[in-house]
Amino acid sequence: MFKSYADKLISFLICNGEASNEDYGIYLYEFETLIDFIVNTLVKLIIRLIFNKFS
Repeated sequence: MFKSYADKLISFLICNGEASNEDYGIYLYEFETLIDFIVNTLVKLIIRLIFNKFS
């Protein structure tokens, strides 16, 4: 699911000259992992907020 978002982000960076085509696979893995981490953390925080489990 997050692979398509990472792919779009990397394509944007390559078009703007911020990233190179040779490192596409590395960037794909890194951005996919980063997006996954951020979404998982936000879901955890929302669940803890709903059940008032901040302690």
